[in-house]
Amino acid sequence: MKMSNAELLELADDIESGKVFTMGHIPMVDREMITSIFSDVDSFERGGLIYQYFDKAIEGITLNDYPIFAESQILSHKDIIRTFTLLFTRGKK
Repeated sequence: MKMSNAELLELADDIESGKVFTMGHIPMVDREMITSIFSDVDSFERGGLIYQYFDKAIEGITLNDYPIFAESQILSHKDIIRTFTLLFTRGKK
């Protein structure tokens, strides 16, 4: 699903404000846990950014203090670039 500029800018703001947990929150030493934290992801080799809103975490269950998610979202490489461009320009052309 292609996200609009407004949706990507909102996601960027939500990541910045701490509402969203991303695979970027997981240190390299724990990277093998990604498929356990985001339980619907069987591999992250296809790239992109795996993320989910904290309020979608399974309540009361953590793994090494990381939240666990039954469903996740993946932002494509192209959308990652769009998101950072929007964030830094605040959507201005």
